[in-house]
Amino acid sequence: MSMERHCFFGDIVRLRGLASAEQVLTALNVQRSQIENGLRRRFIGDVMVDLGLLTSPQRNEILAAQSQGVPEECAAGYRS
Repeated sequence: MSMERHCFFGDIVRLRGLASAEQVLTALNVQRSQIENGLRRRFIGDVMVDLGLLTSPQRNEILAAQSQGVPEECAAGYRS
């Protein structure tokens, strides 16, 4: 039985050196705050673009890598 791992958007961003763990956490906090204030849920990549942490092309590149399954760099970053 193989268990497929999911690589989170923020993990890929951090592992590629595009943002720090603190910046990813900031974006997640903004995302959560928007939901708590009754706004529709927005994807973390969109929030990071709005905050100026990523460019749109960088976001799209991460999404493409994420959609292909567990990117190599993310699989290597998993701890047992």
